[in-house]
Amino acid sequence: MGQHKSDADFALSRGKTPVRGERATKAKGIVMSNRKVIVASWCAVLMGLILSISPAQAAGLPLIISTTVNYTNGTLTINGQNFGSSASVTLDSMMFPTMSSSSSQVVANFPSGTPPSSFTPGTYFLTIQFKNQLPTIFTVDIGANGAQGPTGAQGPAGAPGAAGAAGPAGPTGAAGPMGPPGLQGPVGPVGATGAQGAQGNTGPQGSAGPQGVAGSQGPVGPSGTSVFNGMQEFTTTGTFTIPVGITSIEVQLWGAGGGTGGAGGNGNTQTTACNFFGACATTTQFASGSIGGGGGSGGYTRAIVPVTPGSTYSVVVGRAGDNGVAGNNSNDTICGNSSTNNTCTDPGSNGQNAFSGGNTQFIDSFNSVLVAAQGGAGGSAGQGFGSSISVTPNSPAGAGGIAAGGTQTTNIIGANSPTTGFPPSGLGQPAAGGYALLVW
Repeated sequence: MGQHKSDADFALSRGKTPVRGERATKAKGIVMSNRKVIVASWCAVLMGLILSISPAQAAGLPLIISTTVNYTNGTLTINGQNFGSSASVTLDSMMFPTMSSSSSQVVANFPSGTPPSSFTPGTYFLTIQFKNQLPTIFTVDIGANGAQGPTGAQGPAGAPGAAGAAGPAGPTGAAGPMGPPGLQGPVGPVGATGAQGAQGNTGPQGSAGPQGVAGSQGPVGPSGTSVFNGMQEFTTTGTFTIPVGITSIEVQLWGAGGGTGGAGGNGNTQTTACNFFGACATTTQFASGSIGGGGGSGGYTRAIVPVTPGSTYSVVVGRAGDNGVAGNNSNDTICGNSSTNNTCTDPGSNGQNAFSGGNTQFIDSFNSVLVAAQGGAGGSAGQGFGSSISVTPNSPAGAGGIAAGGTQTTNIIGANSPTTGFPPSGLGQPAAGGYALLVW
């Protein structure tokens, strides 16, 4: 069974597809490529820290750890954690049917008529989307050959082994007419290595010879570089000094949510009715003012920012928007003449509009804003009963914040919006403050 497994680069900025053919390694059995920068993968782990701030964030973001291509069965296996339900797998722009899905593994089929061997060797952009959950991204390497080294001395024939999968066809060389196969002769002495000729057509798979003795182990290679050095989160405004040797960092920002508009005050309507004999009776009908609108959520942005080692940058964390003050209730006093037929209204006052959430920003030493996530707008005030001819049941919700300098993925409006990302304030609920996360 031929497989291809990769932990791929994450050096993606603004959602661009990786360049195909950047790297590939071919080997018998399972072929794996070493992990490079997986900065975004740590974002899902770090989001667990965020969850302690907002109960609505009890579930972690999805994280892909590795992928495996099975060339024999035509499947793509994706391993990770925090996977949601209804997984939808896309490689570049091609949809892959999902065979099975759990919280830590998704198995998808290559599309019918498009086996792994039909792909141009290179690196492909993988996206998995889930129901009611943010998507997660990764890259997948699909086979390619490196440059061929010089021919070594032939070792003694080994025991027959399992037949391997046929490799990709090389460039076509000039071929003469094929004669009938002859009987295999004895192995002759090894001759000097000749110049490499043009590769001919791929012949039929022959039976494997006996397995040779294992060679001595080669020297230990140099240590690789780390793909992850550190991270720092901010729930309040502060500064960050770039460590030595770091020239770029990942910045994730959440703006603060807007507050809820103040509810309108309660009022009453009084009606006095008199009969033919002059006897009058007054009735009072009480009614509530309208509810204030929910605040919008803060915007979310993510960006890879070039930085200078040793320089100090400022991180401004947005403050949650304050709720609007509720309107006053009516005085419940007699507003009309209790001895004649009449109707009057003792109104409640309107509430106040809520305040918007503060912006969260990443600022350099020249006071230039490099990345920003806007705070959500405050909800509209509720109307007091009797303060106007028509009172709506609920006032308009605040608009969600927007992002600047990064990739916008969240823009939630008011209390009727889904509760993903940093949520807006609900009706009568306090808004969440901003948040910043730096990874290098």
